[in-house]
Order: sequence, then structure tokens, then C-alpha cells
Amino acid sequence: MKNAQPTNHTSPGQPPTQPSAAPQPPTPLKMGRKDGLASSFTQAPENVRYGVWAWLCVSALQVLSAVVQYVANLADGRSLRQEAQRYLDEGPAFGPSINAESISVESLASMLNVSMAVLMVAAAGICALLALRAGRGAVYSRMFLNVGSLYLGLSAVLLVFSSPPGTMPVGFALILGIVSILSGVVAVVGMWFMSRPDTREWFGVPSEAEVEKYREAMMRFREEEKQRKELKDHKEADKEQQR
Repeated sequence: MKNAQPTNHTSPGQPPTQPSAAPQPPTPLKMGRKDGLASSFTQAPENVRYGVWAWLCVSALQVLSAVVQYVANLADGRSLRQEAQRYLDEGPAFGPSINAESISVESLASMLNVSMAVLMVAAAGICALLALRAGRGAVYSRMFLNVGSLYLGLSAVLLVFSSPPGTMPVGFALILGIVSILSGVVAVVGMWFMSRPDTREWFGVPSEAEVEKYREAMMRFREEEKQRKELKDHKEADKEQQR
């Protein structure tokens, strides 16, 4: 014979009965794969693999952009020399200043050109690393790639309506524009592939059923908390009346 479960019904005008135990909030849903990252992205669903290849293409395009930018500055370094001269005359906005007598404008312009190229190649390498990790199921790597996709896509749209720099040869400006637009388009395509519904399980994203179950559990918890608060308020009111 089954034991009867205690009920929490109240009569009209009567205070709510106290639950047998304090309600516990439901365990929050966790993001990420429970069994850790896969050994290779080749095991991933087709859409995830397409997204990885798209972002590897973006990384390659960014390396190409860095090389073209570097060569363009070598061919016509007026803009960098102007920036270097302004740096020596006015000093940096932050960081240590440079003695104008210890370095020439040409040397500083060359340093700026090399440093920009190195930073762009490093950024492309980080994007490739994040893409490979996302292909293995790293959900937060996918999140960073999605942010980068939105940035590159917006940059490509703005580039369409902008004019090329006046100090850069037309050929280099055209190549850089094409590469930037291609990077934005391919990045958005990669984001679309990695965000398809069939990739949720691979990245360990909770399903809609799990989200709905958690929402219902949270609603029950809040209702129980509300009942406990009403009971506490009623007891305090009774004590005030007895005084």
C-alpha cells in the first residue's frame, strides 16, 4: 500500500502550511561537452566541419591581408612616416616616450610596419586555433568566433561604402578591399554553419526540452519560496497581534 504524499493545500482565510523542508533551487544547466573535447574535428557533424573550414579560410585570408598591407607600406610608406613623425613630435598617448634623436622616422616607420604585420598574423593564428577547438566541441571558442564573424561582417559592409586611402597604390587598395570583403562573407557563413540546430549536441548546448524542464523547475521553486514567505509573514503578523 503506497504512502500518501503530504499536500500543501490551504483553506480559505487560513495561513499556508509550512513545507516539510526548505526548497532547493534547481541545478543550473551547464554548457559544454560532458565527455570533454573530441580528438579531432573530423568526427564532428557536417555543418561543424564546414564552419571550421570556413574559419580556416578566414585565417588564411587574414594572413594574406597582412602580407599585402606590409608590401603596400613598403611600396608607399607615406602614411606610416607621417604617423611616425607625429609619434616623435607629440609622444605616445600612453606608454614610454621615444627620444627623437635616438631613432629616425624611417626606422620607426619600419618598426610600425613590421609590428602591424606580426600582430595581424598572430590574430589569424589565434582564429585558426579557436576554429580547430570549436570543431572539437569547444562551445566558448565558437562564441568568440561568432563575435569575430559579426565584426568582420560589419567591417566588410562598411568597407563597401568607404573610400580607399589616398596614400596607398590603387592595386594594393583593391586587393585589400577584396580580401576584407571575402573575409567578412566567409566568416558569417562559418558562423551560420556552426549555429545550425544539429550542432547543439556536439557543443553540449542544452536541448529545448532540457531548457523547458529547467524553467518549470525554477517556477516551482519560486512558488515554494513565495509560500514560505507568506507563511513567515503570517506568523509575524500573529505575533504582533498577541502583543
